[in-house]
Amino acid sequence: MSSSKPYRLIVKVLSKSKAKLFRLIPLKSIISGEPFEVSFHFQNISEETFPGADFNYDIVWPSQQYNTETIKVPLLKKNGSYNTPSATINALSDGFGLVYIRKSPMHEGFYVIKDEKGGLRNVHFYRGKRVEDYIKKGFSVSSIKAKT
Repeated sequence: MSSSKPYRLIVKVLSKSKAKLFRLIPLKSIISGEPFEVSFHFQNISEETFPGADFNYDIVWPSQQYNTETIKVPLLKKNGSYNTPSATINALSDGFGLVYIRKSPMHEGFYVIKDEKGGLRNVHFYRGKRVEDYIKKGFSVSSIKAKT
């Protein structure tokens, strides 16, 4: 592993219910078994350009079922930000779905990508710009609450 500093990205998860009562009335709540939209907002808080990467994310539900998808984040200049297109997925159970960005559902380490020189670098995720906003490896980046 290279000794260079990790890339630092703020990540925010945005979710919106697609559920409808009687197939007519839109509901604000995310409902178990019903579709919802999820998208991500990334901001580069590193002192340098982020080269872009494909990230896998999982939403793990209390039922131990999970959704998994890949998102493409483009090159981001210092302080640059990007909103991913939204993906429509189903809430697999009621309760809190924990959102992780990781290589695979069992991976608890840092996300590692290739830098512009072909070397490997860690990516650290944050909830905000402060040091204490750092999201430790193995921790979820957000949660999504679904009801029955």
